[in-house]
Amino acid sequence: MTEWTLENISTLNETTDFEAKLAGGRDGRGELPRAFRETYSAMANTRGGTVCLGLREEDDGFDAVGIQAPDRLVKQLWDTLHDRDQVSANILRDGDVEVISAEGQRLILVRIPRARREDRPVFVGRNPLEGTFLRRHEGDYRCERLRVERMLAERSQDSLDGQILEKFGLDDLDLETLRGYRQRFQNRHPGHVWNSYENEEFLRVLGGWGTDRESGAEGLTLAGLLMFGTSPAIIEVIPTYHVDYRERQEDAEAKRWDDRLIPDGTWSGNLFDFFLLVARRVMRDLRVPFKLEGDIRQDETPAHEALREALVNTLIHADYRGSKQLVVEKYPDRFVFRNPGTMRVSVEDALRGGDSDCRNRALQRMFRMLGLGEQAGSGVPKIFQNWKEQTWRAPSLVEDFKREWTLLELRMVSLLPDETVVRLTDIFGERLASLSDPERVILGTADIEGLVTHARMMEFLDIHPADLSKSLKQLSDSGFLVPRGQTRARSYSLARPTRGQPLPLFPADDGSHESTERSEHMEERSEHMEERSEHMAERSEHTEDAPRLATPQTLAKLRAAKRVQRDILELLLLDLCKVKPRSLVELSTLMGRTPDYLRMRLTRPLVKRGLLALRYPDRKHHPNQEYVTEREPTS
Repeated sequence: MTEWTLENISTLNETTDFEAKLAGGRDGRGELPRAFRETYSAMANTRGGTVCLGLREEDDGFDAVGIQAPDRLVKQLWDTLHDRDQVSANILRDGDVEVISAEGQRLILVRIPRARREDRPVFVGRNPLEGTFLRRHEGDYRCERLRVERMLAERSQDSLDGQILEKFGLDDLDLETLRGYRQRFQNRHPGHVWNSYENEEFLRVLGGWGTDRESGAEGLTLAGLLMFGTSPAIIEVIPTYHVDYRERQEDAEAKRWDDRLIPDGTWSGNLFDFFLLVARRVMRDLRVPFKLEGDIRQDETPAHEALREALVNTLIHADYRGSKQLVVEKYPDRFVFRNPGTMRVSVEDALRGGDSDCRNRALQRMFRMLGLGEQAGSGVPKIFQNWKEQTWRAPSLVEDFKREWTLLELRMVSLLPDETVVRLTDIFGERLASLSDPERVILGTADIEGLVTHARMMEFLDIHPADLSKSLKQLSDSGFLVPRGQTRARSYSLARPTRGQPLPLFPADDGSHESTERSEHMEERSEHMEERSEHMAERSEHTEDAPRLATPQTLAKLRAAKRVQRDILELLLLDLCKVKPRSLVELSTLMGRTPDYLRMRLTRPLVKRGLLALRYPDRKHHPNQEYVTEREPTS
């Protein structure tokens, strides 16, 4: 039996989706909780995770309660997983269930892997539409019907773009697009026999034209229509189809995009033309040094290759029948590629390479015939490697299971830019010199990206996960970082201590709680702050030496306080957004209030009053929306 400590469990808690369950049962000797099945389904359908049975989660850590009869519970677990009336599939192997000892108590660790596409959805009971769960924010949620249906479709279809569209033919294609593709193919393969084929036969060998062997019906495939079709024909088949390129030359306060490309009738709207138009825009003005091979300048750099690979990957892995848009964004310091649909393999497998499961295999083949796109399973590692060669920050590859999209962000920023070191030195002074190099990289990442997590830092630092957990905790305890969350959702933002003393905004917590009536009365009272705030904002000129309201000490008291006057919350929020633009999630982390509460009670009213501004005012629901103080009360 493996000996564990609660510190080991805390490390596990930060490195994977984790849940503790007592599993004591009626007799106290151990029984599998019924809720375990929902957690099993949710973790299997999302990123995987670990469940520890016999463990209780406390506010300040974990308490090992233990299982008196672990062998009986393990047998019950395996019986449940093999019972098709209880769960649809057993995806665990023998080594995924382990009895461990911690603090003298026996616990059971259940490591649940991410289910293969062929096994998803993993569901409870016999009905996938009712029994499929997803993992979101440390909880298990019943999956929406349409999403379950898409899982079932992907489960049975190796490729989603091979569908034959019986009544769609050459008239639905943009022939200029097809001609341009064929010219590029001929330039790359001048002696190829396909060059002599008519358009229909050329499409057939590419995978853009197909025949149903049973019915004899034939026509364009979905891949052929997406790659070469006209915009009206594509939208007729996929009403939600939309591709979007956005470019902003100044990242901060601009309200409109400097360049925008959408299917607006001025071009074909198909994927191949989108690729050609966007590739030129993305790599235009790419700030990388040229290379020499002999005496010849090489304009094509690893950064160019990475961007082209990222664009192709976005196009061939997208779920075009989903409700989300395919978006490519270019900023002065970064590129963002977002495709609808989560990944078919885990992020970890994609980063390792060699395990490809492309959603649109015919589209992949069409691009590869022009030398675009790496061999199966090597695209993502190639992107990361090429970006690393520029000594830039590691790319960020993230799945958003709630919004059903995959996001790849490539930043043209070094691990510790000079301006970041200057900012950190200004904030922490001589204390910064006492930190190790990995600790400074952690703080630099928090400064550049707004938030850091254990998983994100493992992409940068070559250290053991347990050592990283200790560093994050030490930085938090020492006042360098502000933590939030108890499990994998735990994130850290940069603390910003000031030269001034924290203002006494909150009374000592004596355990008493204000009544709801009094709280509502205090919120009504805060409305009278508006005229005063407007007046004070006209003369609000904060100097560098002025004391800050939102100090780490004040924010810690705020997160611990049950009820706080709304005028005080407004002042703290405005102070936070004065330092830098902040997202609703970041504000929620710092202030200990839910995003919905902040939106309804604080940010929306403050925007209306002109004290707070949206970073993207023309798109209130922008995925990267942030708030910045426009005019700030001084008290």
